[in-house]
Amino acid sequence: MFEDKYLVRECNYFVVDKLVEKYHYLGDKDFRSGYCFSLHEKKNHEYGDLITIGKTLGGCVWHNVSAPNTVQGAFGLDRTDQEGIFELGRFILIPEANQQKNLASYFLSKTIKMLRNKTKVRALITYADSRHHKGVVYKACNFKYYGLTDPKNDFQDERGNIIERGKVKTKAGKWIPRSRKHRYMMVFDKNLNVKWKEEKYPKSMEGNGGG
Repeated sequence: MFEDKYLVRECNYFVVDKLVEKYHYLGDKDFRSGYCFSLHEKKNHEYGDLITIGKTLGGCVWHNVSAPNTVQGAFGLDRTDQEGIFELGRFILIPEANQQKNLASYFLSKTIKMLRNKTKVRALITYADSRHHKGVVYKACNFKYYGLTDPKNDFQDERGNIIERGKVKTKAGKWIPRSRKHRYMMVFDKNLNVKWKEEKYPKSMEGNGGG
């Protein structure tokens, strides 16, 4: 059914960036480039094989892991051994598309298949910020669940800005708890030894997925 109505294709970074800035909870916060994909309405013509690409409904970015020590904690690999391990940088559907049941999981699954057709994929890692969602779409796509990230604190300056990196010793502000993230992983390379402990999916998996 979805194949008749929607089209997933590779796109450039700016297509996803525009959607993220308007619809994602992280707004205009920068994210890394990588393999970018977009979801569109598909219009088949009555005669011939001509297809018109309609409205852009969603965007997705897979990139190399953001923190090198992730591969150490997840697989016990050296921090320089990251080839083939990808992280979901952003995943977004516009509100009207997000109401379509199973469209998010269809879109995400298609991007995974397309990514694997383009390059070597050993494993995929993605997170769900516990302030916003639990990662329903990842469960639907058969990612395994590996619990919450470790508790951490961020420095908030007197203007309310969060300083994630850099020296803060001389700055006025306070340390506040960082929201923990649900961890999900899909492993294709059987030689990878997963160090994270697999857990049962979070209870009450209501809400919309995202990345």
